[in-house]
Order: sequence, then C-alpha cells, then structure tokens
Amino acid sequence: MDWRVDSVSVRDSIVVRQVNDTVVVEKWHSTWREKELLKVDTVRVEKEQTTPVQTPRRNGKGSLWLLLVVLLVVCVWLLKLR
Repeated sequence: MDWRVDSVSVRDSIVVRQVNDTVVVEKWHSTWREKELLKVDTVRVEKEQTTPVQTPRRNGKGSLWLLLVVLLVVCVWLLKLR
C-alpha cells in the first residue's frame, strides 16, 4: 500500500474595519504546505524445514496378552460354576 498527499494551501485575507473616522484595511497572505507519505512494505518470512520426530508406537502385543489372560480367567470362573 502506498499513498501520498502533497498539497499547498493559500489563503488571502482582507479585513476592513472603521475606527471613528479612519478606515483600517488589513491584508495578509498565508501559505502552508502539507506533505504526507505512507508506505507499507511486506516482508516474506520463510519457515525453516524441520525434520519430523518419530513418536514411539506400541506394537499391540501387551493388549493381546491382557485379552488372553481375561479370557482364561473367565473360562476358569465358568468351569468352577458348573
């Protein structure tokens, strides 16, 4: 985004006033300049490549053994009920 404002303002003023029998005329000239500049620049930041970290995985053998133990306990319990 880029915009500029450069302006010159001119103002002429005349004041006429009467003091008793005298007429007073005042003249003045005003000039001013305004200069504005807005400049926005974008910066591109590239993200560094990181190496992926491997998370440890469970192989599932522990849950298989737990299932076999539970089935064995249930079978023994059912045989005792007979």
